Amino acid sequence: MSQQNAVQASKLQDARGAVSTSDIRVFVGVLSRSGNSATRQTIRTTWGVDKQIAKLMFFVLRPQSDAAFLKLRREAVASGDVFVTSDVYEHYSNITYSVLSIFKAAATHGQEAFTHVVKTDEDCYMRSNLVISALQQMPRSWLYAGWPMEFGSVVRTQGWRYVPFSNWPGDHPVRYGFGAGYALSMDLVMEIATGAAHIIMPAHNLLIIEDIAVGYWVRQVRKERHVRVTYNSSLTMSDECTPDAYKPDGAAACHAMYACAWWSLLLGRHIQPYQQHNVSGGTST
Repeated sequence: MSQQNAVQASKLQDARGAVSTSDIRVFVGVLSRSGNSATRQTIRTTWGVDKQIAKLMFFVLRPQSDAAFLKLRREAVASGDVFVTSDVYEHYSNITYSVLSIFKAAATHGQEAFTHVVKTDEDCYMRSNLVISALQQMPRSWLYAGWPMEFGSVVRTQGWRYVPFSNWPGDHPVRYGFGAGYALSMDLVMEIATGAAHIIMPAHNLLIIEDIAVGYWVRQVRKERHVRVTYNSSLTMSDECTPDAYKPDGAAACHAMYACAWWSLLLGRHIQPYQQHNVSGGTST
């Protein structure tokens, strides 16, 4: 092996838990439900142990029950990796507050601590070596990477992603990536965390659809800073799934809406804890 190839190999080690010499330092924020302590523990013992991840934290809204809140606080103290947004109660319409908490938590470390922030969900499996390899090929500044990065607007008809005018009056289309997972460079994160997200809040409301909200936040930074943001959609996703995706046992069914082929970032959505272990035992990184 030539010296150049040896250096390249050392930067892109694929072994789980290997320390990467890449200058990519990723802060991973995982949205999690308060009662899913077992899922959080599964991630801690599977893909979350990868030392290529600079820092991983779970972001949880306050549960309605005081007893559940106390239990969650005890876990947060013991683990050191759970961030509880204690002033916002747990509900689907409030998850944008958790996403903003991810950006704010990363920003508290300063812009030099991390190069990127990746947001994902607890029912996803992150292939961190492929995430880092992909990010190495992208610009380090003013980057917003996800899929499909096409223009979309809020939904005004009743349904899963319905947004009432009382929450968000605007309908201007914006480019965004689906909420299962996306990456932002740290300069964008700092701008959003320090105020860009709040400037565009009508009547002090955060848009209840978190992935579209991020698209609006990024657009606000572009307007304020007069910067050109790179929208990268090479982290592709598919709505098709095969049992082989959950090797080694190959028997797990796929329930994902968007699943399995976002190979640069995620293996799939709606993955159960036992499937996380199956993947980890086979082709996790």
